[in-house]
Amino acid sequence: MELTFLGIGTRGDLYPLLGIAREAQDRGHGVRVLEYDEYRDDVLDAGLSFVPVGAGSQSGAVFAGVPLGSASADSEWKIDRLGFEAALASASAFVSVMRALDPLPDASVAPGFHIGAALASEILSVPLIAVYLGSSVLEPYDQRNASGFRTTRYSREARLIDRVAMPRINRIRRDVGLPETRDSFARADLAGGVVLAPGPLRRFPPGAPSTFESAGYPRYFGPSTHTVDSETKSFLKECSLPLVICTLGDGWVKALPVPLHELFIDADYGIFRLLFVGSRVPGLTPGRNTRVLRRANLLELMDYADVSVNHGGMGTIMAALSASVPSVTVSQWPDGRRNARLLAEYGLGRDLGAISEPGLLRRAILDTVNDSTQWQLLDEARHEIISDPNPTDIILTRLEAS
Repeated sequence: MELTFLGIGTRGDLYPLLGIAREAQDRGHGVRVLEYDEYRDDVLDAGLSFVPVGAGSQSGAVFAGVPLGSASADSEWKIDRLGFEAALASASAFVSVMRALDPLPDASVAPGFHIGAALASEILSVPLIAVYLGSSVLEPYDQRNASGFRTTRYSREARLIDRVAMPRINRIRRDVGLPETRDSFARADLAGGVVLAPGPLRRFPPGAPSTFESAGYPRYFGPSTHTVDSETKSFLKECSLPLVICTLGDGWVKALPVPLHELFIDADYGIFRLLFVGSRVPGLTPGRNTRVLRRANLLELMDYADVSVNHGGMGTIMAALSASVPSVTVSQWPDGRRNARLLAEYGLGRDLGAISEPGLLRRAILDTVNDSTQWQLLDEARHEIISDPNPTDIILTRLEAS
């Protein structure tokens, strides 16, 4: 098969696609990855064919627009709206590029709610498999109820989303030569897809729609060239203080600057050692107990970590659980907040929501380091991940069936 994988402008969403794409290519399938040029090197370093869609990043405006301060229901709506605007703005570009591919694809794989992927696949009459990072996508749905929703609140929210989204999607449909539709944008359960999550986080809630299938999270966190340098490796191997690996980059640096600066100060005072990984980290200066890496293979780093401080992204959670490392989560993104709540529920980390109280992050890190009750649960989660279903197997099987 000729397969096309379409990104949405974040490495957190792109890397699991690259892991699946690499394995599909190793099995003899043709693979091309459509993304904006900020991620050209990520795709090429993975050994895959890169097809540019545009300049910069589709989600640049999303990171720039993350609301400041503590997360709330209102900020979650704003972030979801920013994501929708980015998907809408890029839809025509993805359609144009995919239409021009030679040879045309036999099937496509893309993150859920990817408007460009959905429209291009419809135009070319090829199947599209939507992938979702974590089971939070299932939260609104319950097939045991006639409405298909778990609560009336979720039903009302879906109607509101469609009232806003569908007229604008229909304008794009007309622009690319498709007829208008009354289909729902908000009803991800109608088409379903493959939910990627590690170990215990793969569990579906009661009444989860049968259109969804669960699979393990792809074990791809960057090419072999993303190994740490010898100086950083020596820093990782020191055992004088607990090691905190923090991946709160991009929009979270902008939204929560004070807690992140406190982390650097705490490391300077010798409370712990800190390795900060992120590509957008302005104004954060490393000290004697701190190192900053623009990019790294998280699986390699987690072997040395005592605590992972992250935003609840599924890739970081996967890397941490694979090494039996507990998480302290500080989440602004809606799906990250849901992932964080699940981690805390299963005893695999601490969920701080979005920090507002000074010193809260430091106390959570120290409490996590000293918590002896979590290690058995973390070890069980690590072993569960080993037997997770292979996501490439499941996606290829769904494509062959379609």
